[in-house]
Amino acid sequence: MIPVRDVIPSRRAPVVTLALVAANLAAFLWLPAHPPGGGRGAVAVAVTALLGHPNWPHLVLDLLVLWIFGENVEDRLGRAGFAALYAGAAGVGTGARALVLPGFASGATGAIAGVAGAYLVLFPRSRALLFLPLPFVLDAVEVPAAYLVVVWFMVQVAVMLRVPGVGDAMLVTSAAGFLAGAGTIALAGARRLRRGYWRA
Repeated sequence: MIPVRDVIPSRRAPVVTLALVAANLAAFLWLPAHPPGGGRGAVAVAVTALLGHPNWPHLVLDLLVLWIFGENVEDRLGRAGFAALYAGAAGVGTGARALVLPGFASGATGAIAGVAGAYLVLFPRSRALLFLPLPFVLDAVEVPAAYLVVVWFMVQVAVMLRVPGVGDAMLVTSAAGFLAGAGTIALAGARRLRRGYWRA
C-alpha cells in the first residue's frame, strides 16, 4: 500500500509544502559533503536541525507524510503560519533530542511530526487514500488519517532502531514535535481554524 493523498481538497497551491519537500531533498544531497563541525559547521547544524535525514528510507517516509498532511495545514494556517509551525516543531524536537543525545543535531522528523499532529487536531476524522498496486488491478482505499500517522511512526521506529545510538533519540524527537504541532493548533483554536472549510 502506497499513501497518495488525503480526501480534503485544498483551496490554494501548497507553495511552502512543495518548497519544504524540495529543501529536504536538497539537504539530503548537500549535508554529506558539509557535515556539522566542518568549515560550515553552523550552517550545517541549522540545515540538519530543520531538514536533515540520516538515510533514504527515513527521508521517503517523512516526505510522504509532509506532502499528504502539509498541504491542508498550510491551507489553514497560511504560508507564513505553516512555515512557523514547521520551524517551531523542529526547534522543540531538537531541544528534546538534545536532552537525550547531547551534541547530535536533530533532523526534520520533529518538524514533520509537528505537521502530522497539527493535521490530526485540525481534521480528526479525515481519511487518506492508499494506492493498492495489485496484479492486473489498480485500486485505492480510504483509511483514517490517524491510522496512516500511526503506521508512519511505527515504520520510522523500525528504520531508526537500525541506527545504533540514534533510535531512542528519534522517538523523543518525533513525540516532542508531534505534541508541539498538536498543541499549537489546540491553543490557536482548531474549531475556529476549521470553520467553513471541512465538515465531517
